[in-house]
Amino acid sequence: MSRRTLFRCCLAAAFMVATGLTALLGSEAVWAHQRREFRRFPQAVTVHFVSIAGKPRTPPSMLRLFGEKGVSRITFKVPRGEPISAMIEQHMVRAKSLYPEAAVDVSSASDWSGQSFAN
Repeated sequence: MSRRTLFRCCLAAAFMVATGLTALLGSEAVWAHQRREFRRFPQAVTVHFVSIAGKPRTPPSMLRLFGEKGVSRITFKVPRGEPISAMIEQHMVRAKSLYPEAAVDVSSASDWSGQSFAN
């Protein structure tokens, strides 16, 4: 194998590795952006993102590289006595997919106690 052929193979391999890393980091950046947008989105229901001091959670994968913090629990508050609507269920499914490290639950508005942090 000549030096020129070897150089071409190494260069092609380097480009493939760079493309793979870019795709991986890009997907993680999109996931971090979606998590932040979910927290900022003006939802029709009250949502509390809780970080419990005694039980720190780390965000999955490489999200820490993008400044994401782990969330222990996500609680959707609904008025007492009202059933869980399809919209709340959709938000819960989205919360579970964006925050796999968190416990996602629903509680009535009058019996929720906890510490929420600002978006």
